[in-house]
Amino acid sequence: MNLCKKYGSRSVGFVNAILRKIDKEDFEKLYKIKDEKQRISKTTSMPLWIVEELSKQMNIQKVGEICKNSNIKPKITIRVNNLKINKEQLKQLLKTKNVEVEEGILEDFLYLKNVKNITNLQEYKKGLFTLQDEAAGLSSIILNPRPEEKILDTCSAPGGKTTYIAQLMENKGQILAWDLYENRILKVKENAKRLGINIIKTQQNDASIIKQEYIEKFDKILIDAPCLGLGVIRRKPDIKWQRKYEDISKIQQIQIKILETCSKYLKKDGILVYSTCSIIREENDKIIQEFTKNNKFELIEIKNKQLDKIKNKTTTEGIIKLYPDENLDGFFIAKLLKK
Repeated sequence: MNLCKKYGSRSVGFVNAILRKIDKEDFEKLYKIKDEKQRISKTTSMPLWIVEELSKQMNIQKVGEICKNSNIKPKITIRVNNLKINKEQLKQLLKTKNVEVEEGILEDFLYLKNVKNITNLQEYKKGLFTLQDEAAGLSSIILNPRPEEKILDTCSAPGGKTTYIAQLMENKGQILAWDLYENRILKVKENAKRLGINIIKTQQNDASIIKQEYIEKFDKILIDAPCLGLGVIRRKPDIKWQRKYEDISKIQQIQIKILETCSKYLKKDGILVYSTCSIIREENDKIIQEFTKNNKFELIEIKNKQLDKIKNKTTTEGIIKLYPDENLDGFFIAKLLKK
């Protein structure tokens, strides 16, 4: 029944009050659902299968927090390009544009407020900064790249991690950046050019197919593997409806194939970092367990003082797991040594 027709146009306020009451009652009913997994799924608009998978690896309270945080609007986070400018100089420049600036958790990052069309800022166009979540930047930090090293980034587009590796190398050395699709490789090139980086060589390549010419050629390798992306739902809400439970086994096959293949390109005693922007163990812990069981690699301690500043994380030997909160996306990072 149309309530406005029933009560007349003079009673629009009364009708709205009824609708608000109905919404409130419906909402309250959701919180009275006894099954905890169903309640979390309904109140956070998270598919039940995701809630169930998370509940296999943590307590239900933590699952609820993650699902709730996956609905938070993410902060605008930028990485300072210290090849061109230092953090304090950039902060002052942005403040002259009436942009509110806050310190990030990690050294090279800032949070911005009161900014629209950020890519139209001259500071962005000049390559003084780039957009990147701190969780994504952390995998480059943990790789610990050094000037003059030879590094492979196997799944590099759009180039955030690749260009950060170059920054940490002081734009000295060699980086080979791969991606499966040519249009995505162009993004890496564009970002590198804007940031003034010239040590990145891009190449369209399927990282799951062995290339004999690269065996044992690299000092360090970053594998930011294709994944279901469940750690970045708040940035890409469609993910939770596009992904299905059946996708897990499919993505696992791709992840382990890339890891098995690309690990052969690492020199003895070299470092490999495997990361995903997902938060379920089937894409993360289980992949690493299977890989280390069948290959001469071992997890090694992750040492970096910046990690102390991150609150919402769990760490074990060689592994750090980040979960979505008000500051960071969800991420998994493992650091391995080739024996």
